[in-house]
Amino acid sequence: MKKKLLRARYQSGEGGYASLDARAREAREAFVAAHAPDTALVPQRCVVCQGTEMTVVGEIDRYGFYYPTGLCDCCGTVQQALYYPEEVLADFYAQFYRRLYGHPQPDGLFAHQRRMVGPEISAAVAPLVTPRTVLEVGCGAGGTLSVFRDQGCRVLGLDFDRDYLAAAGRNGVETRRGSLEQLQPGETFDLIIVCHVLEHISDPLAFLLRLRDHLSPGGVLYIEVPSLNDVSAGAYQFDLRNYWHISHKVHFSSRSLALLGKRAGLTCLQADQRIASCWGRAEAPQPLTAEEMAASLAENTALLEQIERNRTSLKVNPRFVVRAVRRFALRQLDRLGLKDTVKRMLS
Repeated sequence: MKKKLLRARYQSGEGGYASLDARAREAREAFVAAHAPDTALVPQRCVVCQGTEMTVVGEIDRYGFYYPTGLCDCCGTVQQALYYPEEVLADFYAQFYRRLYGHPQPDGLFAHQRRMVGPEISAAVAPLVTPRTVLEVGCGAGGTLSVFRDQGCRVLGLDFDRDYLAAAGRNGVETRRGSLEQLQPGETFDLIIVCHVLEHISDPLAFLLRLRDHLSPGGVLYIEVPSLNDVSAGAYQFDLRNYWHISHKVHFSSRSLALLGKRAGLTCLQADQRIASCWGRAEAPQPLTAEEMAASLAENTALLEQIERNRTSLKVNPRFVVRAVRRFALRQLDRLGLKDTVKRMLS
């Protein structure tokens, strides 16, 4: 495993991007004590091409965890070169995840999903499918599914968090605790939603292949993930040290997700740089060509370099500063439930 860091600021020991409150610091220290990186982290194959050779471009996440992020030398996928095995991740999500990230309370999450996420996804898929059955993997508190339920759809949500599932139940959304193992053979859906989930999955190719079997003929798979293309356009203040964090194994670009979709037997119907995308079933999973992988390596290498150029230009270009401040203000207003109110006042 080679190392060629983007900048010295991405090396281990430099400290995190974000400040932590006492509860989050305690969670980080307790996790590291329970799962020391030098023994817990294991080498990873590329999730897209199964390559074994990676170049480490960063060693730290936003909260200061040791987090060796690699660029696949074969296809250019950006992902963790070393990562935790399933049993460690299970402990992380059970005991540390919500303490570290400060996720919203269940009723607040339901309201946010119902007010913001559900309508956005409904509008995105409307030109492609009028679903009768909807599945969401990683449904949280069920607010997104409640939008489709009110449209007359039969909905089902899968999640592990008991508190979030209880909130979904209180709001009349059917759920099952767990993941794809909770689905019956032959159980299919016109729309499957995977929103900010795929980047957490240890083996996203196997995950998508299984999801494909549960997609109805003519159905749509909606995938939304954090995007390196979006970072290059200004998300996360153009800063990879703000973007990278321990719960994400894969850092998708539009190109790497397209290659993964091809291998999973999916065809892209529409996508933006965020990445919010819609996929249908292709005839069959397809292998990648050497030309496709070389083009992806070149594109993702250039994308990382462009992100760094954009970040450093913040010091001299006030336009980027204004954009970053605006994004931050909108996120804070959204968290407080005031975004729509302020927009109406200013319109």
